[in-house]
Amino acid sequence: VLCAIPSALTQLLRHLGKNLETWMKNALSGSHPEVLKIKMACIKSLNLCLKRYTGLNHLAQASRAVLGNSYLIQQMVDDLNKIDFDSVRDNCGWICECNSNIVCLLEEEFKNTLKREVNL
Repeated sequence: VLCAIPSALTQLLRHLGKNLETWMKNALSGSHPEVLKIKMACIKSLNLCLKRYTGLNHLAQASRAVLGNSYLIQQMVDDLNKIDFDSVRDNCGWICECNSNIVCLLEEEFKNTLKREVNL
């Protein structure tokens, strides 16, 4: 899915994202307002991408740690087997008008994926 990136790099990217708008505003002070508007829109977009990427990367690394542990996977399968999926399917159908066959398929696919101990 995503390559693991060092936490130091993640912290640098987050720091960059937090300060980029301020730095750009300072760098472009005195520029034409339209140029400033366009540049700031680009910076905001870049900042959003950085936040999403670092968040997704953190999630992938945490997931990798869990999915690499056979004991935790078996514990998840055991916990999943305790869930009343008939009730879940009924509630899904009632709340969001989901097809119960799709919910059943997702349930089985998730359980099978855990049992196969598939890596990210």
